[in-house]
Amino acid sequence: MEAIIKSRLKKQLLLLVLVTALCLPGCAGEAEGKKGKYTPGVYTTNLALNDNNVEIRVEVDENRINSISMGNLDEAVATMYPLLQPTFDQIVQHIYEKQSLDDFSYEEESKHTSKVLLKAIQEALDQAMQEE
Repeated sequence: MEAIIKSRLKKQLLLLVLVTALCLPGCAGEAEGKKGKYTPGVYTTNLALNDNNVEIRVEVDENRINSISMGNLDEAVATMYPLLQPTFDQIVQHIYEKQSLDDFSYEEESKHTSKVLLKAIQEALDQAMQEE
């Protein structure tokens, strides 16, 4: 009787191991299929304005754009490009709300500045994009 019980337990244990072994690769594949849009991190690109490089930094987690900032913006550049900072602030606000660079409405006076800034931000986001 004891031998029969041990035999059944061994068979059940073996069945459990086999089911687990077969399920794990499928379960891992499902988890991989749910990857986020971005690879979390901080990504940068440089925007050349005359002889100055303004750094555009974009911080993302798997699914959200968390932070966009502009660095190395010295006073001379800010003076030469007075629309740069206010236009940047408008774009960033739009991106935070929409989580997208799409459908940004350009103001006529800052259309060129907007396009240059959006291109730089998009370059940083392209670095963060997950490959499918």
